[in-house]
Amino acid sequence: MLIDWNKIKLAYYRHREKIWALHPKLSGKIESYYQQLIIKEGIAASIESSSKVLLIGAGATPYTAVALAREFGCSATGIDKDPIAAMMARLYLKRKAREMDVKVICGNGIDFEIKSFDVIAIALHAKPKAEILEHLANSSNEKLRVILRNPRGRYVEMYEEMTSNLAGIGFKIRSELKHSEPYRFNTLILERLKSES
Repeated sequence: MLIDWNKIKLAYYRHREKIWALHPKLSGKIESYYQQLIIKEGIAASIESSSKVLLIGAGATPYTAVALAREFGCSATGIDKDPIAAMMARLYLKRKAREMDVKVICGNGIDFEIKSFDVIAIALHAKPKAEILEHLANSSNEKLRVILRNPRGRYVEMYEEMTSNLAGIGFKIRSELKHSEPYRFNTLILERLKSES
């Protein structure tokens, strides 16, 4: 029997994140590690105080949602299909986002109702990315912007990489943020292709 080390690593990362959610000092360090990167993503996606952001794959420590709400004053909703991660995220938000318009609920990115959101952020570990993007492309919101974290280097073996067939799904790359090491992903800012009427 072959051991799939990538599945083991992913399970470990998900478990580790749940532990971080229970420890304010650890989660604070992780949050500050990503803070400037998240702000750059928000600027590139033209997030402002009136924006309504959906984070698909919020996990137990939804620091992306918290950082965007803190920096831009926007409303942020996180979803995660793991009910335990969503519950732990709500506990995390009680400590980190009391005065902000941030919430996390259990939900799946392939069928969650998105019509009230301007910006959708797709976490690096969210999957299946192609199906999530197809669902977003079916939205009636022609001005929808998507923040897509795309793996590079050895992370391509663990996470879905989505640069091919974006046009076939209905999106184009508006900009790409290339992050330096130690980050093992780049961020694509996507926008809808104009429909031909």
